[in-house]
Amino acid sequence: MRSLLPRVRNGFLEPTFDDMYDVFDRFMSDTPSQLFENKFKVDLQNNEKEYVIDAEFPGYSKEDIKITIENDHLVIGCEHKEEKEDKDKNYIHKERSYSSMQRRFYLPNADEENITAELKDGVLNIVVPKVEESSKQKHISIK
Repeated sequence: MRSLLPRVRNGFLEPTFDDMYDVFDRFMSDTPSQLFENKFKVDLQNNEKEYVIDAEFPGYSKEDIKITIENDHLVIGCEHKEEKEDKDKNYIHKERSYSSMQRRFYLPNADEENITAELKDGVLNIVVPKVEESSKQKHISIK
């Protein structure tokens, strides 16, 4: 959208308008499926000793949710199938529901062996302890 408007560079309000145009550009370039993409809400806290994640999963059971961690990336995914069973096979209308969602978070220095997760009242709480950052630099002696 920004490309359609003439640009006068005076520097005064340029950053403000650039930010505004970026919002419109992102909105207009997304496909309708991306605009209304089904994602669960997540709060991520970064404390000194741990990461704390709260994700909303109303109507989901712990069997519907999968949590994995690999290469400093925590992946939370869910799959939910719902089918209404009718004992009367002479139905005129029957509905099924299926949803699948996934979110990925970069969590450096995660202690992968001590992660805990609990689903309570539709909120998934994940606590990811941190390990001390190991120095990636190593001194090599010359012979």
